Amino acid sequence: MAHHSGSRFVTVFRRLQAELGEFGFVECPVSDALTIADQTVGPHGRSVTLDERMRDMLDRHGPESPNAQAHPQREAYFRAAFRRVTMRLEEAGAAEPCELHRRAAST
Repeated sequence: MAHHSGSRFVTVFRRLQAELGEFGFVECPVSDALTIADQTVGPHGRSVTLDERMRDMLDRHGPESPNAQAHPQREAYFRAAFRRVTMRLEEAGAAEPCELHRRAAST
């Protein structure tokens, strides 16, 4: 939970690096999958694209929020994690995350 969806980038603007520092971050297939799972579901539990989720976050938190200030770093991290998850799914012969969400949204 300490590194929930790129929170390590937000902690810089909240001046909480020391508190978060006691919890190591590991970039791995599980952390990527959890991040993308979180970033492709909106606040009301509906499937959304990564772009929709980021727009919603910026709208909800506002342009001066720590989330908005950390957005350039978080966005780069989210997109890289999305590419890694997509690559792993393709290698496993599974549908990519966007296709999974399109299917879920149409049911």
